[in-house]
Amino acid sequence: MQPNEHLTTVETLSQPAGLDELQTYLGTAGGPLTPDQLSALGEMLQSELSSPQQMGNIDIRVGPTRLGGGAAAFPIRGLVTIDPKMVNNPFPLAHELGHVKSIRESGDLYKMLQGASRGMLASNSITIPAVIAIAALLRKNPIVARKLLNVAAGVTAVGAIPTVVEETSATLDALKHVPEHLRNTSMAINNIGGYAVSGAVPPLAFLLAKKLL
Repeated sequence: MQPNEHLTTVETLSQPAGLDELQTYLGTAGGPLTPDQLSALGEMLQSELSSPQQMGNIDIRVGPTRLGGGAAAFPIRGLVTIDPKMVNNPFPLAHELGHVKSIRESGDLYKMLQGASRGMLASNSITIPAVIAIAALLRKNPIVARKLLNVAAGVTAVGAIPTVVEETSATLDALKHVPEHLRNTSMAINNIGGYAVSGAVPPLAFLLAKKLL
């Protein structure tokens, strides 16, 4: 464990002593939670423990992260990591725990599709260079270029589906466990919508390029 992080488990953090330890850590990492925030976090974790899945031994790492969303799940390792600045709302942590449950219960094919799908979304930044490359290399043969762009649009569209489905599942699971007064529908919609938009960018770019070639 690094000196600037706090390691615990769902079971430990759901207890008053575990929450006190988190408060002590947060006091040196941006500020402790308010009593209401602490209560909401404990209530969410107690709800998670009542799930049919065995969630008590899932590790939680609270600490600075370079991850884009500030939180991530590593289901195979039984680990969730979250930035201290995001602990004041139980929804992000509940969302990542939802991923752990979903992936743990899934078969190898689903896990493989998830890995491939996330890889595609992570490579969105190469979409425009790919379009430019196809246009430059195949300008003399627009028929072949259009076929390639059709294939690229189809592959990227289908490839995004598993991630959008998984994000939707984790979001809906999180809404079941956070306290009722914190069930933020707009946050859930934004979370799902963000992945949907991200997944739509590559196929739309390839289709637009086909129209322009």
